[in-house]
Amino acid sequence: MNTLFEYIATILAIGLIISLVAYFRKRSENIRLKQDLALMEREIRILKRKLQAISENISLNNSVFEGNLDLQILELYTKGYSYGMIAKQLGISKSTVYRRLKKILEQKREKVPISI
Repeated sequence: MNTLFEYIATILAIGLIISLVAYFRKRSENIRLKQDLALMEREIRILKRKLQAISENISLNNSVFEGNLDLQILELYTKGYSYGMIAKQLGISKSTVYRRLKKILEQKREKVPISI
């Protein structure tokens, strides 16, 4: 009878040890996952700040480009870009490119004196 009790106690002790090992392994895995999650959340916050700065920079640049749109059109035109390529590059329609380029070239002709 005493041996049976020792046998059952040994089995229970082994089961308890296995359960404790599994618990602590799972607990350490959860702690590591929580640390990874915190790190990823921090990286997401950093990336959000960078994305916000980039979007603010783009909006600032767009306001600068509005004033220089004619200059950009003329520059691309002199490089040999077609109206469609210019429109795609600047994010405007081909008709806008044509109209603004026509206006630029007309102004240029008016300013250039004709020599005979």
